[in-house]
This record gives sequence, C-alpha cells and structure tokens, in this order.
Amino acid sequence: MNNLPTNEEIANGLAIAAVLSSKMKSGNTFGGGTGRDIQIYKNEYQKVMQRLNS
Repeated sequence: MNNLPTNEEIANGLAIAAVLSSKMKSGNTFGGGTGRDIQIYKNEYQKVMQRLNS
C-alpha cells in the first residue's frame, strides 16, 4: 500500500491552485466570477488528467 496521491487528487489540487492563482492576479478574491472560476477549474482539471493519463 502506498501513500501517493491519485491522479484525481493531483488534478483537483492543481485545478484549485489555478483558480486561486487567477483570482490573485485579477485581485478579485471575493464576490462575482463563480462561473469563470468553475471554467478555469474544469479546464485545468482536464488538462492535468490528460497529462497524467498519457
């Protein structure tokens, strides 16, 4: 049994990091933009999963 994270956990962490990073860059940490956050999250999640599964 190993303690390595699953591909899903890795993708989830990086996708969340991408959303936070985008918020910090734009200075829009709170309030609006939820739809955009979800889009960034989904795009990043899919990109990471493709890389991990290739």
